[in-house]
Amino acid sequence: MRRARALTDVQRHYDRLALLYRVLWGEHVHHGYWGYSEGRRDGDPPWRAQLRLIEKLVDFAGIGPGAAVLDVGCGTGGSAFWLAENLRSHVLGINISPVQLGIAREQLKLKGLEEQVRFARMDAGRMEFEGRFDVIWTIECVEHLQDKPRFFASAARLLKPGGVLAMATWLAGPAADTPKGERLLAEIREAMLCPSLPGAQDTLRALGEAGFSRTDFRDISKEVAPTWGYCVEIVERPGVKTLSRVMGDAVARFVDSFELMIEGYSSRALAYGIFAARKASAGR
Repeated sequence: MRRARALTDVQRHYDRLALLYRVLWGEHVHHGYWGYSEGRRDGDPPWRAQLRLIEKLVDFAGIGPGAAVLDVGCGTGGSAFWLAENLRSHVLGINISPVQLGIAREQLKLKGLEEQVRFARMDAGRMEFEGRFDVIWTIECVEHLQDKPRFFASAARLLKPGGVLAMATWLAGPAADTPKGERLLAEIREAMLCPSLPGAQDTLRALGEAGFSRTDFRDISKEVAPTWGYCVEIVERPGVKTLSRVMGDAVARFVDSFELMIEGYSSRALAYGIFAARKASAGR
């Protein structure tokens, strides 16, 4: 019952905020990779930083052209479209939000990518497929999962031998075990609907226990942290601030939590990392 309620809360969150996310982040509903730790450079738009995060993860995971990709927590299709257009990938995107999936399918028709990209409504915590994938791709979805080890085990099962789980995710930072860090992380988890936020080492251990033969990890907290300063600036604009208030208390609370994210990164209670977890090749 607890898991079902948490899942419903996440779905309701993304359904309700689909419009606001489009205003704030556009097609890509995730952090940007700014490449520097303080402020933002003039003329560096947020959409470019978001594309850099995708490019960073593709390069880090060594994803080549033509891969069969499962995009877990696909949002409104941003990553799926990028992978199809730039790497000729065939992508299945899954999501629990029917509102976001509706936007993704509308964009799919406009982009003319129906032969390469499909979308389905599915719970990432209960993935059932007949086929196997070269890549399982997930950006800022695992945070919302109640049972992360189960997801990692499912990902390992669904990958072809030699396949890779390419993941970008929020983490508990090195200061998460201080009194201030514990408080901040608890507030962030509640505001952002994250049942747990393990640290990098716990995540690496869980991936190994799930059956991955090797996992590479990189902490990119400093490079993505400027995202939230940008978000605060946007919601302070009169029109956006009014929109967030008329959309209800839950949306207003979400917007108010942006300052928490800034404090989480600056205090190092919160971290952000990319992972490339590889399944052993056949015969190894």
